[in-house]
Amino acid sequence: MTNAANLLGTEYFLPTIDHEQTVAFYTTVLGFEVVMSSPEHTILIHPASTSKLHMVAPMDGYNPDREAPQIRLKVASLQTIKDKVEAGFGAWVHPSFIKNKGEFSITPWGTREYACQDPKSSVCLQFYEVIDD
Repeated sequence: MTNAANLLGTEYFLPTIDHEQTVAFYTTVLGFEVVMSSPEHTILIHPASTSKLHMVAPMDGYNPDREAPQIRLKVASLQTIKDKVEAGFGAWVHPSFIKNKGEFSITPWGTREYACQDPKSSVCLQFYEVIDD
């Protein structure tokens, strides 16, 4: 997928196979707001950022197993994200979290991490928070 930068922030183009559910996830769980919407293209922006997310129908021949983007996002509370994902989007829980027996991953570089994945388009969102010493 294409990532294009402009003077106002970063724009991400993400494939959506279940467009309505994907937009609901980003607005409900992550707090994005819809600024433009059509059946196959929705633009979202987060109040705390100038980055825009373009939710678009995938191009013909899109292969989620090979082409799905991964986005890494710093958050204030992993627990809040996890709770919201599990409350309304259980199918989005990433297999690595299940293998980890429901525990957040701890990295050697001082972050705690949690991932979820769009079950249809395979877009992976990796959330992290910095561990305070």
